[in-house]
Amino acid sequence: KSNGGRVARFFELRDAFTSWAKYSKQLGEHAQGHGRIYGAVKYYGAHTGRFSAGGRDAEKLNIQNLPRGGKRSYPQLRQTRRVLAADSDESWVSCDLSTIEPRITAFLAGQTNLVERFRNGDDVYIWFTSLAFPGVQIVKGGENDHLRQLGKQAVIGLGFGMGADRFARNLIAEDPTVDRSAAERLHALYQQTFPQIVALRKAYFEAYVAAAESGLHSRVGGCSFSRVSEFAGAGLSVVVELPTGRTLFYRSVTSRTEIAPWGGLVNAQWYAPAFRFDLSDKKRTHGVGPTQKFPDGRVRARLIPHVLIENIVQATARDLMGAQMAELEQQHGLPVRFSVHDEVVVATARCVCAHVDDHDADCAWMRGRQVVKTVMSSVPVRLPGLVALPVACELSDTIRERYG
Repeated sequence: KSNGGRVARFFELRDAFTSWAKYSKQLGEHAQGHGRIYGAVKYYGAHTGRFSAGGRDAEKLNIQNLPRGGKRSYPQLRQTRRVLAADSDESWVSCDLSTIEPRITAFLAGQTNLVERFRNGDDVYIWFTSLAFPGVQIVKGGENDHLRQLGKQAVIGLGFGMGADRFARNLIAEDPTVDRSAAERLHALYQQTFPQIVALRKAYFEAYVAAAESGLHSRVGGCSFSRVSEFAGAGLSVVVELPTGRTLFYRSVTSRTEIAPWGGLVNAQWYAPAFRFDLSDKKRTHGVGPTQKFPDGRVRARLIPHVLIENIVQATARDLMGAQMAELEQQHGLPVRFSVHDEVVVATARCVCAHVDDHDADCAWMRGRQVVKTVMSSVPVRLPGLVALPVACELSDTIRERYG
């Protein structure tokens, strides 16, 4: 364990050093400017529709990649975020959607034991870990909190089908003192405790294959799968209609028999992430990579059950947060300054209270904070397909004049 601790410390220092170098360079470039960062939010920046950053200053300071200063890096790196500051006449409210992807996964799968835990406001990480370690007292931020962290990694990471070996390796990479047998126990327990989630991955993929290869229309887990021909030359597309009403397109779909990693034959599914059809593209035309160039000139990505369910869940989470952001702005007049992953930063009129720990009754920041909490803890009426989804959020307790 002592050797593992020294190795972990070495990598921690190495990561901190390289991070400092990268972000100091970016901030140095930004400091030569005029005080503002200009970028574009791409409202369909990924195949799932997730937002992404862009614009002329994105390389200088990409908000999505600002360090959190967590366990694997120096906390001081988080100060990088403080270069983002509110205007002089406003204050910020920071709000995170709580464990949104596991909530959506459980909701779509009909995994009621997990959905009800979320709905009741239980600490699902402690509840789940306690099943693996019965009789052990686990307290958030206190006794045996390290076990709660293992449960958190399991609930968040295993919903999309991560294997036992990879799950164990990920935990050990994060903390070399983790017992591999504990990781394997949590992985096995997840499969036993949440069988509907495990079954949903298979059901989604079977529905996709049936649509792609036979044109069969089906509905499963709140989504519908069908096959269409969009226009000449594009090939066939599989359309997945989400419970939010939006659709995901898997274009120019095809399949071919390949040798699986375990040695058997498998009918692999491929799709074109973009309309691109460029014979000069340098992607390889053979091999086992997840993205390849096919003989017809199209670049395709391989689709596996893990990726498909992750796409559906992330796309649904994007639609939920987008609808909540729109409600904040359109119905309540609270502008969203930016978002980072599942966090939204909202502007209110500046707090002018004499004591920030004892706000006045008419404090604009407190009123705005309550509105943000209400909106981000519920499903907007424009998304009736998610009406039974248990949504929750976490808000900053302090006024944000800077981010971080």
